[in-house]
Amino acid sequence: MLKNIQNLIKIAGQICYTVMGDKMKMNITNFEKKAHSYLYQQIADQLAMDIRLGYLKKGDQLLSIRKAAQYYHVSKTCIEHAYEQLLVDGIITAHAKRGYFVDTSKEQLLLRSEILADKPLDKPSIRYDLCSQSIDFETFDTMLWKRYIKDILEQSSSIATYGDPQGEKQLRMALSQYVFTMRAALAQPQQIVVASSFQALCYLLFGLLSKPCVVGMCEPMFLPLQGVCQDYGIEIISLPSDEDGINLEALYQSPVNVLYVHARSDGAKYQPLSVAKRKQLLTWAKDKKAFIIEDDHNGELHYETRMVPAMQSFDEAGRVLYIGSFSRLLLPSLRISYMILNKELLARYEKRKEYYSPTASKVEQLALAGYILDGHLQRHIKRLKKCYRVKSAAFQHFLNIYFPDAELILEESALQYHIVLTEAYDMEAVVRLCKQRQIRINQRQKKQELTLSFAALSLENMEQALQEIKLCLRQAKL
Repeated sequence: MLKNIQNLIKIAGQICYTVMGDKMKMNITNFEKKAHSYLYQQIADQLAMDIRLGYLKKGDQLLSIRKAAQYYHVSKTCIEHAYEQLLVDGIITAHAKRGYFVDTSKEQLLLRSEILADKPLDKPSIRYDLCSQSIDFETFDTMLWKRYIKDILEQSSSIATYGDPQGEKQLRMALSQYVFTMRAALAQPQQIVVASSFQALCYLLFGLLSKPCVVGMCEPMFLPLQGVCQDYGIEIISLPSDEDGINLEALYQSPVNVLYVHARSDGAKYQPLSVAKRKQLLTWAKDKKAFIIEDDHNGELHYETRMVPAMQSFDEAGRVLYIGSFSRLLLPSLRISYMILNKELLARYEKRKEYYSPTASKVEQLALAGYILDGHLQRHIKRLKKCYRVKSAAFQHFLNIYFPDAELILEESALQYHIVLTEAYDMEAVVRLCKQRQIRINQRQKKQELTLSFAALSLENMEQALQEIKLCLRQAKL
């Protein structure tokens, strides 16, 4: 019965578009003048609504300005303004000596309405965050950082121009000192290139490298680099790894000429590469005239082991391309990374520099330069080490309680534990069940290995979070 009534209403609506046998269409019956709104806008809105409802279709002709004015009982100027509004919005089109025609579909108008509608942001509620990309926000002095940002914003001469594509000189000078002090890496300011992320630097780097490139890395593949290689059409070779890192025999037998290494966390045990292994890789790079991309993000965070200098500090042949980042030292939203080029690639970069644009915020670069030069970053890292040392010990304590039979491997610089389980689980189901409980964990998990970060967890929430994750595992057991 209801369906029949709806059909009758639709037919009635379509009938009201036929005016005195004329082929031209206009909905007059449904139009009511409203106070406190321009008449021309009311008419334009009515026509747009009629298209959304399907009464007017693409290609239908509208009444002439004169006839529309008669039937709406308004002036011709009012109709002209309404049609002009629809023309500007791309809803109708005008043809000389023929008139006005609908030039959009019901679906297009609905899409426009959806785009322009004010919709609340869907922010997922997270009770416990154990994702590898998280940090302990409480450790960062936001008031101090705001002061540095404010100081730069008040320097009109600094922010009224585009930034240097290579990165602001003040920051590159600060980074040259910082990376030597903290990681023993050697670089002149002119060797450093600043960008918004590791991935942005890799896009630039592979544009500088000679072709063809064959990239080698161990499982699990590092997604940002994997994405760059796929975009460039570069072959990726998965290399086997031993407990102490990349298998050298397999590396020598492979056609790899660009090797990706995270020197602070490599091999099956996620431990820093030994000095001996680093030197072996450097020998391979020298022998093969290959390059090593040293990803040293969080390399400064050593709170359980002693500091091992960056591989770049051992490199005498200029085969290491060092990349550092501040995403988990400061804030993930602070998009600043940097790369140290060797002399060969620096010369290529300088020839092409004018073709590049800066990708990192000039304001944030200048603020960070001051923050580093005033010694705040080094003091902040000391606080982080103390904080994460305590958290790591507490997290390990609760892991031993809830996963007594599992092997626990600390990946120090990533602020996470790898829990090698004795049984297999459907990890996609585990991730889904955790999400239902408002627990955030890494999307990519191995079948018998669970990776959990303690960085963003408070000490008070650790036990409860692990209790609930254990329940999710029980439900997803294979």
